[in-house]
Amino acid sequence: MKKIFFFLLFPALGLWAGEKAVLWLPSSNASVDAFLDKMGDDPFKITIALSSKDGLDLKRLKKREERGDLEIANTPEGAPFVSLLYYPRSVSVNYVGKIENNPYFFALRISDSKAKFAKDFGTSSPGLVLPYGEVTKDWLQLAKAFGYKWLASSLPENSTGFALVSVDSVTVAPFQVCGSSWEITASSPVFCVVDDTLDLSSGSVDMLAELFREGGAPFSTVGEVIAVSASTETARENFTLVFNPWRKYSEYLLKDEQYGLLGILAKVRNDIMAFLNSNSKKVKDIMERYYGAEKYAGLLPYSPDETAAEEEIRTALEEIYQLMGKAAPGFIYQSFSKLSFEDEVFKIEKTSESVTYSRVEISTGSGNTRISTFTVSGTSEYLDFSLELDSSLKNGQVFEIYIDVNGRIGSGSIKLSGNKKEKIIHNNAWEYALVSENRKMQMYQSGYYSDIRLKKYPLSYSGSRFYFRVPAADLKGNYLNWNYFPLVYGKNSDKSWTLVDGAYSRMDLGYLYPVKEKK
Repeated sequence: MKKIFFFLLFPALGLWAGEKAVLWLPSSNASVDAFLDKMGDDPFKITIALSSKDGLDLKRLKKREERGDLEIANTPEGAPFVSLLYYPRSVSVNYVGKIENNPYFFALRISDSKAKFAKDFGTSSPGLVLPYGEVTKDWLQLAKAFGYKWLASSLPENSTGFALVSVDSVTVAPFQVCGSSWEITASSPVFCVVDDTLDLSSGSVDMLAELFREGGAPFSTVGEVIAVSASTETARENFTLVFNPWRKYSEYLLKDEQYGLLGILAKVRNDIMAFLNSNSKKVKDIMERYYGAEKYAGLLPYSPDETAAEEEIRTALEEIYQLMGKAAPGFIYQSFSKLSFEDEVFKIEKTSESVTYSRVEISTGSGNTRISTFTVSGTSEYLDFSLELDSSLKNGQVFEIYIDVNGRIGSGSIKLSGNKKEKIIHNNAWEYALVSENRKMQMYQSGYYSDIRLKKYPLSYSGSRFYFRVPAADLKGNYLNWNYFPLVYGKNSDKSWTLVDGAYSRMDLGYLYPVKEKK
């Protein structure tokens, strides 16, 4: 059976010869208030896509709505790029297409958005705006199921004019992006979208105010234009139009870190859905934190402090797993960069009595102090530690050994001694540390407010090899199963510390990851 393709090739209808409708996706609710301030009592007609009332002068907004000056459409919180986040299999950009689709989470997203909108504004919105203008049969089905009357779209492929199409009672309204240089003329597009979702400033407030004050064409809201315009009706099964997003993927995905974040968010969504299938009591708190992390899928390149933004993301994800009563998985602490990590630098070898960390790469003779091997062996009475460097310690250099005895989040400390800037990744926070001080090894135990000084042990050395012994009673447990972080630090003239070398697998955003034993 041949496929029948349905294209919009006919001219504009109804009021489209004169009326114009502007749809605005503001950068924040503060921008909406700024726009209302700027307009004062001047007339305008606009449709604004909002997800909540947070920070809005709701009384003034409602007054303008009652006067017919504005229409409020619903859009999901955080302006998620729907295809990238929930239907990545449809996206042929780098490795994004390898991430699994999650239509169930998308349905939850739309349900949550509709409920929040109704609670905040006291009514349901007839219009749904899904960033950034793509439309599929599945999305139309969701729009109908949740009672929406119209759905904003980009211009369909292979269309030569503007026309409305109604699919199972949901009207698809095609929009063209307009920017600061866009001028309203008789031949201008009927539906224009002003998209400020990736703008952390006030966005297009001034441009919109100027647009309405200068006039040039009569304006209506999107709903008003749809109400008086003819549309072509088709059944959902016959809907074959293709809508590309009005925002390019390359414009959205500007940094490698965003690709990694998309993959991490996909895993988190799967875990959330698995949890909510059996426990829906915490859905509000979980979703709020998820939105706080997801918004950075687009905003990360625009954040003034990317390190702080990534910490905010990880904090939100940690809290999600806390709410679900689960330990946060290691992948949320991985680098957001999609780039592969460097080849291993150290390997672990174990016997029945010892564990040894050995440098894999050959020394280049760079002159930097580097760790060659680190070994812990034991008997029922003692643990013997030995550290061999490829050169002697230089003036001001020390070595330290941090020990993670249980591999649990919430146990131990991630901060190193002496206000050093590096940290140990949360999954492997240390419980005990051994620090070289004046030819002795000082043992510390991690404490809630500060590290606790314990015993000192004699330190022996010969050239670049160091050796010391700790009674087994002072470090109880199976030392063969612990994670060790032997590190060499150098003290600077301003008394700060610089990491010279260490046995760790990698460092991302200042976090040290442990060397893993290959099975």
